[in-house]
Amino acid sequence: MNRRRFLQALPGLAALLPVTLAARPKTVLAPHLTLLTSRLAGYHYYAGEKLWSNITRGDELELFREPGNPHDRQAVALLWKGYKLGYIPRRDNTVIAQLLDRGMPLRCRISVRRESPDPWNRIHFMVTANM
Repeated sequence: MNRRRFLQALPGLAALLPVTLAARPKTVLAPHLTLLTSRLAGYHYYAGEKLWSNITRGDELELFREPGNPHDRQAVALLWKGYKLGYIPRRDNTVIAQLLDRGMPLRCRISVRRESPDPWNRIHFMVTANM
């Protein structure tokens, strides 16, 4: 195809272009950074057993700072629909606690939900930050 024919064909191609672009799904996912994946600590002491049948993988958890916790100043509780399920384990909570104290918006979701006699293996979670 020579230049003249190419330029003559442009208006026809341009007419198809918006239709082609409009047909594509426009899904924009906000990039996120995974800060922590861990197991839920203290599950067997809180509401987890009572709520087990309602909890599903992917459910959002609220991160709730407890700076006055007598056992751990960096304590971060995990709440499901207002019910405490447990805590971020002490060995993993320092950075998350500091980010929450600074007002950084973080998200937490259940990444694993499994039947297990070991309460430490029943719920795993993931904490992310939007970029």
